[in-house]
Parts: sequence; structure tokens; C-alpha cells
Amino acid sequence: PAGTAHRGEGVGGDLSGADGRVGISTDRAPGGIVEEDLALGDDGTPEGGPLGNRALGSSLSSAVVLSFLGRLATAGTMPRGLLAKIPSRGFLPRVAAEQAMLGLCSAEIGRLLMTAWALPEAIVDDATGIDRILVTPADSASTARALRHALCYLCARLGERLADGELESLDDFDLATDAGPDLFHLRSHFNEALAARVAEKLRSPDLGASVRRILRATEKEAVAA
Repeated sequence: PAGTAHRGEGVGGDLSGADGRVGISTDRAPGGIVEEDLALGDDGTPEGGPLGNRALGSSLSSAVVLSFLGRLATAGTMPRGLLAKIPSRGFLPRVAAEQAMLGLCSAEIGRLLMTAWALPEAIVDDATGIDRILVTPADSASTARALRHALCYLCARLGERLADGELESLDDFDLATDAGPDLFHLRSHFNEALAARVAEKLRSPDLGASVRRILRATEKEAVAA
């Protein structure tokens, strides 16, 4: 329909919208890197002083890592011919392809694995809730947990862009002007104050230096392999 961009036809599962499809409606205008020092209170504001709660930030980082479990599992077990049909870039088209070919997306495959491993339900829900930000706009009932998922989602998507070479530096990223459909609903989860804080954290010299070190190390490993 008019006003709808990048809609995955006939795609179901937990990342689906109300009509059973993965998609992003542009009819409604939208109203970080998750570091160990960025945490939020129940009202969505930084808690524990200016740098927040490190223990909570660490748990968010763990959730981000676990959110990739299903993707790693599919990449390691799918036949190469089938795997080649899943887009390597773009979270939305990748989710649509996974659900079309496998019947469910990698986030739900990760849920099945973590459940089989008997991980605590709260950990499983935190990790698998991150990818739902793709199709979940914020509303008046949004909770602090949803906001934390949004921060983790931003972290995951930026990490993918950096790893793929789509983004060379966090300094080049601007959430307010980013046209990617993967981040459409994400913007609605951040009020002006939080968006400004996230932007400040992303442009932190220390964070930028850490990202550059990681990218250089990854490039060296790729060359050595």
C-alpha cells in the first residue's frame, strides 16, 4: 500500500506487524552503542550519576551479544547455497529472507537454543526482545525495558554496519538523518534528551579509539586467515 516502504510480503513470526508481515509503515512519523556506563532508570533517564549503572550496562552488553546467537547458528549450519540467498546487509531484508526460507527469523532460532540450554527466562527475553525494535514503535505505554532494548538494538545495528564496512566511523552516523529502514521505529523510542546523550556517547574519543582498535584487529585476523 501507499506510504509503506520495504515490506516483506507474507512473512510471519514474532517480528511481524499486526498484519502478519515484516514491514515499516511510513504513514506514522516517528515521535548506543550500549556502553557499560550508559544505563537508564525506570523513567528512561540515566541513573547512578552522570555515567549511570555499570552493572546494568554490562548486562545490556551481554544481551546484545546473545542477540546474535541465532544468526551465528544459521550461518554455521545452513547449506551454503541456501545461506547465499539471505542478504548479508540490511537487517530488514535479512529477517524477511530468514522467515521466508526457514519459517522463523534468527532471533527466534536463538530463543530456541537458549531455551534448550535452560538459560533463565529473563536473559532469553532480554536477548530476543532486542530485534523486535525493528517493527515496534514506541507508545505512551513504553517501559524502561523497551527503551533498553532500543539502545541494544542501536548497538547491534551499528556493530553490523561497522563490521560490513558500510560505516567507517561512528562519527559518520546521525540517527536523526539516517534513512535506513532498519532504524525507522528506533527513533520513536528516544526523546530529545536521550537522543542527544546517545549522540554524545557515540562521538566519545575513547569509544572511537576502541572501535578503531577492534576494526584493525579484525582486519589483521582476516588477512592472516
